[in-house]
Amino acid sequence: MWNNCGVDKMVDILKWFGVGGNKPESKKVPEDFDLKHSNVCIICGKEVDAHNAVPIKEDFIIKGIRFIKQKTGTIRNNKLYVCEDCFEEYKKERKSFINGVFLWTILIGVLFFILLIMPLVANKPFNISSIIGITFGALLFWLMAMVMQLYKYRPATEYPVDEFKKHISSDVKTKAGKAKKSTKKIKKRKR
Repeated sequence: MWNNCGVDKMVDILKWFGVGGNKPESKKVPEDFDLKHSNVCIICGKEVDAHNAVPIKEDFIIKGIRFIKQKTGTIRNNKLYVCEDCFEEYKKERKSFINGVFLWTILIGVLFFILLIMPLVANKPFNISSIIGITFGALLFWLMAMVMQLYKYRPATEYPVDEFKKHISSDVKTKAGKAKKSTKKIKKRKR
């Protein structure tokens, strides 16, 4: 009875998502696949030195993208950075993203408020169904606006934007200080 109703197809689908067994052979990651992390700039896409770049925060959007890529077998496990050369462009794009989210939230909030007080101004009866409809419509409109803003999405950095130069200079000073200490130890040993 159960053999003819597509259970095998359902099992294959569940296996593909990693439930109840291994993925089908076509979706498995090859054994020779290198899982070594590369440091990649999110703006230019080039590999960068981690000491001359600022790391990107792993927020829920990036984790979601990594989860989907892992399930489809296309994950690269790159560590995301913003390199020193692209930082000015990153600041502009990040500011544009934040301003867009803020602007859409304010516009939809004002629209919601106007639609909410409109029946009072027009001396119409104020009922709960109109409040629920207006609230649901505003939330749906806001959600659509936020999805559109994801096309301009630039994730935040581990450090605030103003501390970028401090981060780079402190790494360089730390490296230089370690190098000086190690050469002093070598000179003391030689004596």
